Amino acid sequence: MLEGVIAGLAVRRAGAGRLGLRHARALNLQQPPRESSPGRVLQQCRSDGSKLPGVPRHSGGIWVDYDARADNGDGWRAGAGLHAVSSSPLDQMNTYKTAGYATVNASASHTQDAMTYALAVKNLFDTEYDLPMYGYMGGRVVPGAERQILLNISKRF
Repeated sequence: MLEGVIAGLAVRRAGAGRLGLRHARALNLQQPPRESSPGRVLQQCRSDGSKLPGVPRHSGGIWVDYDARADNGDGWRAGAGLHAVSSSPLDQMNTYKTAGYATVNASASHTQDAMTYALAVKNLFDTEYDLPMYGYMGGRVVPGAERQILLNISKRF
């Protein structure tokens, strides 16, 4: 049985901007919790049943957004979030698994006279993590994405 939870909250005070919070989480309630130790080193799995290779048991994220733009769209907006993923088995026999990880992302933008300047940073703290490669490269891992800095300039017509 697969169940999920998505919740949202937005608070707006007159003249003070808007603070938003969003949380999403998927739960698999039929599987008992697994024990894991932190770190990047591949961990040996317990033999309590075969789990799908490359699929983490838990993943989720939370994002907080502060929006101080005026009704015409001019002003500042900033946000930050956390994305977390639990360990993933590497092969069908669940012999080894990757370690879980969490990354922090952030963004900020300013809009004035239909011009928007936006900056986003993915994996803000340059966290090192491994991703499972099931299928073509079954049982192997690849490094997760390093820090990425994205700049976007746009004009509304």
